[in-house]
Amino acid sequence: MIFPDTTDQWLTEIGPSSEVVVSSRARLARNLPDLPFAPRANEEQRNQVAALIGEAIGRNPDLAPFQCYELSSIQSQERIFLRESHLISNEMEKGGVGRLVFLSRQMDTSIMVNEEDHLRLSTLCSGFRAEEAFKRLLRIEQALENELNLAYSREFGYLTACPTNTGTGLRLSVMLHLPALVMTEQVEKALQQVGHYGLVVRGAYGEHTDHHGELFQVSNEFTLGKTEDDILEIINREVRKVIDLEVMARQQLLREAREKLEDAVCRAVGLLSMARSINSMEALSLLSRTRLGVGQKWGVRMSHPELSRLFVEIQPAHLQCRTAIGLSANDRDLARAALLRRTFNNN
Repeated sequence: MIFPDTTDQWLTEIGPSSEVVVSSRARLARNLPDLPFAPRANEEQRNQVAALIGEAIGRNPDLAPFQCYELSSIQSQERIFLRESHLISNEMEKGGVGRLVFLSRQMDTSIMVNEEDHLRLSTLCSGFRAEEAFKRLLRIEQALENELNLAYSREFGYLTACPTNTGTGLRLSVMLHLPALVMTEQVEKALQQVGHYGLVVRGAYGEHTDHHGELFQVSNEFTLGKTEDDILEIINREVRKVIDLEVMARQQLLREAREKLEDAVCRAVGLLSMARSINSMEALSLLSRTRLGVGQKWGVRMSHPELSRLFVEIQPAHLQCRTAIGLSANDRDLARAALLRRTFNNN
């Protein structure tokens, strides 16, 4: 595998409210002036953008350690691996001429070049740390702005390919694990409320993805007309409400259906510890149930962050990239089961 073993390691850090919040992410969209946005640019113009940004990153001592990957030159499975790790978008996974991604040594921060915008900066933190993710990203953006002119309007703010990103260009998102709200059939009502405040709910891998493993991603939908502080305040306030509802739903289950919940968790642990073949959807469902048993005396000896990392490690491209040979779908199911058995029997 061409990527370091530190990939996804950030997930194992214990963060605030990590029993409910898997991760927090901040993303900034930026563009260079006098060049077409990436979707309208020709091959020569995309290469020009890539060269200008690559040189700027190389000149800055804080950014120079980032490792550069040319997406058209790496294998499809490796691009999917990066998408599974939330380091590139679904669009960047397609590859293409002039598309680069610069990754931090910790593999928790990425600089995408020629996605929808010339620049997409993204950083990840474990737990409920949206403000920390934003401040970390802002330092990277300021380092780049010292080297590059960025497209900016006094009237509208930072100019972007999609009008919904114009203004601050800031997208904050929080990945929530909400099994108790799902089990008590309260999740739709709980998440419906966030839409009133300009927030949107998506699956674990963004737009047009499903909520497998009872994972839900909450993010701001618009940036125009809002300051960074406005967006941060709304995210912190509304996500905190959902966290509190999930905690109360878990307490309700423990009071009213403790034996049923314990049975569900123990069955999940038993299958994960013993199964010889398991597909990704079943594995996500079982890991979701297992995560409910952390802190109870139900045989779950792993922490919330350790289980969060497993959500990623069982993904198809992660299994594929960590082996020296190609795997069929059946081989991946066998490899996934073997990984889960080792992990659960060694903890």
